[in-house]
Amino acid sequence: MLFEGEQITFSVNAVDDVAVAAVQFLIDGHDVFTTTSAPYQYTFMVPTGVNSLTLGAEAADLGGNVGAATGISVLVKPDPLTVVTGLLVDANNTPLSGATVPHRGGRTGVTGPNGRFSIAGVPTVLGNIFVNASYAATDGTLLTGTSASLGRCAAALPMWVRLR
Repeated sequence: MLFEGEQITFSVNAVDDVAVAAVQFLIDGHDVFTTTSAPYQYTFMVPTGVNSLTLGAEAADLGGNVGAATGISVLVKPDPLTVVTGLLVDANNTPLSGATVPHRGGRTGVTGPNGRFSIAGVPTVLGNIFVNASYAATDGTLLTGTSASLGRCAAALPMWVRLR
């Protein structure tokens, strides 16, 4: 199963008794990429609005002979998204209110009076989930920090960010 918006690498193992001239990558029967050198790979973003994709490939040798791999059909599901929650504190472990907490998926949260934040609708297909935070102290000092990086399956765990 693939998720909409996920970046995947599609690999083909093509061999010939003399040499492989080219490998064509097919998605839903359409030629989307051709390469003439190993490793035979194509990286693409899974499109939105589809329920499945059929991945296939054709390889040609220098004599013009063509071999075709049987297409593989894979299900495509919407990104399940997640909610990122956490706590922002300074070097003395004092919670920070009003700090901006952006996520690279385009979502942003702001800490409340207790230093806690919650960011809904965070994409899980971008890989490990982490947040950066910044806070302008009353003396004008800009404090910044980054949370630990969590695997996308662990994103429901609270994140803790210490700003310095």
